[in-house]
Amino acid sequence: MNKQGWYVSYSSHLDELGKLAQGWDSYGSDPPSETAIQNAHGILNILSLISKPPSRIAPLADGGVIIWFNEEGSVECSNNGRITIEARS
Repeated sequence: MNKQGWYVSYSSHLDELGKLAQGWDSYGSDPPSETAIQNAHGILNILSLISKPPSRIAPLADGGVIIWFNEEGSVECSNNGRITIEARS
């Protein structure tokens, strides 16, 4: 399967987030957990199937990862495996 360029870029970005050290934000925050990174990769795979690129992916201070979609909402992959979807109308 040929993945879109945005998928490859965001997938690499997720891999880099997985390498962050404790205190990455200078406030002692936890780095994204392996579970959060794996779940975010799974979300990216689904998004690639429907050609829906996110607008941004970033680490969260509690060891999770958030995937934003401009003004449409977000998907939060927490450090304990929970996935939370927020949709805006």
